[in-house]
Amino acid sequence: MPKPKSSSFVPKDYEVNTGGSDFFKLQPGDNKFRILTDAVIGKEGWKDNKPFRRGGVDAEIDVDEVDEDEKSGKPKINDFMAFYVLDHSDGKIKVAQFNQASIRKELVKYASDSDWGHPENYDITITKSGEGLTTKYSFKASPPKPLAPANEKLVAAASPTFDLEGALSIDAE
Repeated sequence: MPKPKSSSFVPKDYEVNTGGSDFFKLQPGDNKFRILTDAVIGKEGWKDNKPFRRGGVDAEIDVDEVDEDEKSGKPKINDFMAFYVLDHSDGKIKVAQFNQASIRKELVKYASDSDWGHPENYDITITKSGEGLTTKYSFKASPPKPLAPANEKLVAAASPTFDLEGALSIDAE
């Protein structure tokens, strides 16, 4: 039997990046984040287990363009709201998309309130509990305060690359 190669398959200082996703996903328990951009809103449809999105207040998706949900029999079409966030759990900037009406309503309520204003001024914590059809979300905004200086630098460096329409493959109608 031949002797195994002694040279390294990968460089000596190589570390496997287990870094996760560029998308913010609500985990069970508390999920604290800071919104960094204005929201992009629209409709999301599902066809052949793949999402597609159309942006804008007047976005429409025809029921003939999507699959039916196997359980409910309804067309797989949802409203969505998306923006960039700073995820406080790992300090990374990610794309957040919320289809849940309860979350979108709370975001609009706070953003429309003159005492709170744009959510870039305060942190938000969404607590997720339960699973499947029993999933519940609670929403809490922290008092407005500036980002920590290190996070300000991170956001300033990343903001020129922000492209929600591209990140979410949003079609214009």
